[in-house]
Amino acid sequence: MCIWGLHLNACTLAAALSFYRGLTLTMDFDLNTALNYPASYLCAGQAGQQPAASTPPQPPSDNPLTPPLPTRPTTYDDLPSELIARIGDYVPIQDVMPFATVDRRTYHAMQTRRLVHRYWQRANQAVSLASVNQLLNEIGGALSNPAQHVEPIDALSQCL
Repeated sequence: MCIWGLHLNACTLAAALSFYRGLTLTMDFDLNTALNYPASYLCAGQAGQQPAASTPPQPPSDNPLTPPLPTRPTTYDDLPSELIARIGDYVPIQDVMPFATVDRRTYHAMQTRRLVHRYWQRANQAVSLASVNQLLNEIGGALSNPAQHVEPIDALSQCL
């Protein structure tokens, strides 16, 4: 029997019904008791003795469209470099360098963002019109995406 996506056998269903019949008011509900109800443990032990035919069928592994079943949780090391670079786009500009030093792969994935950080630092230290013009020329030639110009130019506007 399947209720709300849960596969229940007769023993589990009977245990759940006997527990909920014992509740007289809605205020009597205790999540700790519901989750640790002793009849559930008995049913869980009996459920382990059922034949393997009750398990859902596994998809064929020779199908190239079927993704392989994960054997372990996905970690940061499993992420592609493109995704790490996209994550780095959301890191505040002042935190780019600490994020880039997580590991070698992150450092290389964050190459463009590190360049934006370098221009941002130089914009914060610009003191003369010549240094501002030189920085703007370098930014225009090095950064292909106009959205990358925002943070260094914002830092320049705060200095002026």
